[in-house]
Amino acid sequence: MKQVTSRIFDELLHVSDRIRSAAGENVLTLSCEPTIAMKWLIPKLGSFQAACPDITLHLVAAGGAVDFRRTRVDIAFRRNDFKWDEAVDALFICKERTGPVVAKGQSMSLTGDELVCLHTSSRPAAWAAWSAISGTTVASKREVTYEHFYLSIQAATAGLGAAIASFLMVQEDISTGQLTAPYGFVEDGSAYYLLSPEPISECDSRQRFANWLSQEMSKAK
Repeated sequence: MKQVTSRIFDELLHVSDRIRSAAGENVLTLSCEPTIAMKWLIPKLGSFQAACPDITLHLVAAGGAVDFRRTRVDIAFRRNDFKWDEAVDALFICKERTGPVVAKGQSMSLTGDELVCLHTSSRPAAWAAWSAISGTTVASKREVTYEHFYLSIQAATAGLGAAIASFLMVQEDISTGQLTAPYGFVEDGSAYYLLSPEPISECDSRQRFANWLSQEMSKAK
């Protein structure tokens, strides 16, 4: 009896695995930097679902290097601020552009005593890099550091200071009038790529997502 029961459970497990495998054929697991996922990607996912209704997108919020085998991530959206394995297929998506943002209606003088520079731990040199690239002098007497970009952007939205942000992170906030970018955005020399452990062009779901992402990115200003 025990052997029969064991065999039945083994068969059920085998069937369950096959069902999960079949159901997962059109499941695409995407890893994306948390703030970009929250502020840019998620608000646009309705467009992806309309364009590719047969693909179920699972979103994982993470940044930096990705271990595709360990995490079982299918594809990752990353900025090239680290070196990935040569075997990884990397598709260029867009150049990074950064700039200072403040709450709408709030004045911002980069050399005034009232300037509060909001920093993030993940890109501590963002203000210095923007200053050097834009040729703009920044003289702040007060600085506040947050762990994540999302927090610094929320602080800027609340009128607590000026934050340096990627244009992807604040596009929605600027379009809705919550933030303004008085100095615009400048290319900082880095770029965003779609990374895959296998050629993107050889996988239908990956290629379709890449096409959609490139189209959406072309609309970003």
